[in-house]
Amino acid sequence: MEGENHITKHSISAFEEKLDHRFIRIHRSYIINKNKITAYTKNDIEIGQIEIPIGENFRNNISPFLT
Repeated sequence: MEGENHITKHSISAFEEKLDHRFIRIHRSYIINKNKITAYTKNDIEIGQIEIPIGENFRNNISPFLT
């Protein structure tokens, strides 16, 4: 549900493997639905009013999704 937090014992990498092509990992702590992106810069992505940082290690991997 939107706006809810969930706690799990699984790693984010385990979730990443199960998600389909709509989702991209942009930070060691964040996986987002690329269809929900409303704006972006080289340093962050916005989903509505929420700014999410893009991790340095993920910048090159997500560039094709943002063009």
